[in-house]
Formats: sequence, structure tokens, C-alpha cells
Amino acid sequence: MTTVAVRKLDSPLKRWKQYPSLRESGADWVSRIPSHWRAGRIRYVARLESGHTPSRQHPEYWSDCTIPWFTLADVWQLRDGSKKYVSETAERISELGLANSSARLLPEGTVILSRTASVGFTGILDRPMATSQDFVNWICGPRILPEYLWYVFRGMRQEFERLMMGSTHQTIYMPQVQSFATPIPTIPEQRAIVRFLDRETAKIDTLISDRQRLIELLQEKRTALISHAVTKGMNGLGDSAKRYTEMWTETRLGRTIKLQRGFDITGAADGMGDIPVISSGGFSGQCSIPIVRGPGVIVGRKGTLGTVHFCEGDFWPHDTTLWVRAFKGNHPRFVYYFLLHMRLESYDVGAANPTLNRNHVHPVIVRWRDVESQRRIAQYLDRASEAVDPLIAKVNEAIVKLSEYSTALISAAVTGKIDVRGEAE
Repeated sequence: MTTVAVRKLDSPLKRWKQYPSLRESGADWVSRIPSHWRAGRIRYVARLESGHTPSRQHPEYWSDCTIPWFTLADVWQLRDGSKKYVSETAERISELGLANSSARLLPEGTVILSRTASVGFTGILDRPMATSQDFVNWICGPRILPEYLWYVFRGMRQEFERLMMGSTHQTIYMPQVQSFATPIPTIPEQRAIVRFLDRETAKIDTLISDRQRLIELLQEKRTALISHAVTKGMNGLGDSAKRYTEMWTETRLGRTIKLQRGFDITGAADGMGDIPVISSGGFSGQCSIPIVRGPGVIVGRKGTLGTVHFCEGDFWPHDTTLWVRAFKGNHPRFVYYFLLHMRLESYDVGAANPTLNRNHVHPVIVRWRDVESQRRIAQYLDRASEAVDPLIAKVNEAIVKLSEYSTALISAAVTGKIDVRGEAE
């Protein structure tokens, strides 16, 4: 069995030196800063610009497109925080579209921040480009470095969560954006903080990457085991005590199970009950209405496409999912493993947004096992998962702790809780 060592990480406040003298900052998310630092609203040291989308009702705005245009379709580049500079975009806009909208051609070095839907992801433009209205943008003046401001935004994660409004479509509105405040060290100290954080976060990113690769290897091993069991049966899996005649038929998936689209959950139905709401990414909340009786199998339809979830009890399948409406006498746990084996993300039919259509899945030809074989295969895979799943959970726990340490270290450095001037070299 593989052994995973999780190194206990010290608090950044204890591991690094501290400034000798502090004072109140006056900023909401920062309590105290070094006495010789300043603090103030970001818009006083960097020009705030909002993005925009040219009207789609004017086709001429969308022809001869040459200007890179950063939108939420590109935010995946920023999600893990390891990418500082961005230069590639999924879409471009035309000079005519730019001239007839509120969008601006932003210079290289502009710091961008997503403020709607995917909130709080930040990057620095590596070339002139425009952004959609989902981003707010800062053109830094002589008193603040783009790289330092980028780290400030990474350290403001909890503040962004406090300011977000909306239940389904979260947003930080412009009045709150305009009030963003930041500590303002001297430029030499900003450079020292950036050098220090570049070095230390790179070490943490490497550790996280190693553990993510380990999870991938464990999941690949588990996936291969599932695929062998559900398609070839128990033969060759070392389960010699299970000697029986397996039967299978070749049929269409829609003849063995029926998938149905999930349900939108309104404010009235979404409450504080104990019924789990399952969205494409998994558990996403609770409600008081058991709209579907368990056990159930749920598949990601939009967003996190092709994920497969099993729910033992009653549940609410979200509109972003498909769920098995009819098992037709088949073993639910086997159905769960079989749908995992199918890699349903490969059936994406969405153009801009990934989408899984049940009408493209139902006709797929499958080799289907008899119910007794389904039961035995499901039991075998449950036992195998008991050995692998806790190991994956432990590695994921290590990744969470490393990410938390990285965020704490960034926040401590940009707010002056630690003195890294001597560490930067």
C-alpha cells in the first residue's frame, strides 16, 4: 500500500520574523500594518476600469476581430492561482466593437479580477487586451506594483466571500469594488514581498502538483478496475471464490435505464432541511423536499460535465444534472459504476458551455450484465474502493492544508504580519 506523508506546516506568523512596530490600518480586511506603511483605497493608487461586451445585435462589431478579449470562458487559467500573467483568450473583439462599447483596450501590466459568477480570480495582462463586464481592472500607478496588487487580491479571498451577493449568480457590485482598500508598503518592500512570495508559493505549488498527480494515478487505477469489472466481469480479478456463470447482453443504454433532467430549485424549496441537493459538482446544499426517493445515481449535465454521484437516501437532483429515473430492475450500485466507466464527459454537445444530452447517451450500445452479476460486481468494487478512497481523501486533505498555508502566507506578507525583507534574497 502507498504511504502518504503529510508534513505539518507551521503558522506563518511563528515561522517568519515580525515588524517591531504596528499601527491600525483603517482597512476593513486588515487590522494592523507596519508603522511606516500606508493604507488606502486601491483606486487612489491604480486607475479602475470596468470591462464590457459589444452588442451582439450588430454583426459588424464581431467581424475582423483582432483584439484579445478576456471573459469568464478564460477564467480557468486563473483558478489554481499558479498562473500570474495571461496572454491568450478564447475570443477576440473588433476595433469597431471596441469603439462602440464601454470596453477599453487595457495596457500590458493591468491587473484583472473576476467579480461575477466565478468571483475573486486574478491575473496580470501580458499584452494589451480588453475584458468583459465580468471583470474589474486596475492600471497601476507609480505607488503600487502590479505583481504586489496581484498578491493582495489573492490574500483577499475571505473578504471577497464576505462581499459577494446573490444566491445563484454571485456578484461583487461596483460600490464595493470602489471601496477596496490595501496596505501600501514602499516600492522596495513591495518588490521584496513579491520575490519572497514567488519563491515560497512556487515550492507549495510543486508539493500540491505532486499530490494531485498521485491522486490522478490512484484514480486511473480505480477507473481501470471499474472498467474491467463492468465490461469483462470478475474474470482475472483474483476473486476465485466467486465462481459462477456470468451472462450478458448487447443492448442500448436507454433500454436498461432511463435518465431524466434534474429540477431547478427555487428559493421556496431551498431551505434548511436534511435532504441533500446534488448538482453537477456533487453536494451543493440542503432542502426540505425529497423530490426523488433513494437510492439514486446522478450525472453532471452542465458545468462539471460527466461526474457521477451515488445517493443512498432521498435527494433533490439539481437542474445541472441528469438522474436515473428508472433502473428497470437493475442494481443501482452497478449502474453507478457502469456510468463512471462510460466517461460521459466525452459526450459533450455544448458549444460554449459543456452540456450532456440524455438523447445522445440513451442510444449508446453497451454490454449489459445480468442482475446477479451486477450485484457481485458492485460488491467487489465497493470493497476495492474501501482501500483506495480513504487514501485519495488523505491526499486531498494534504492539498487543502497546503492551499490554506499558501493563502495564509500570502495574506501575512502583503499585510505586514511578517517581515520578509531579509527573506526575499
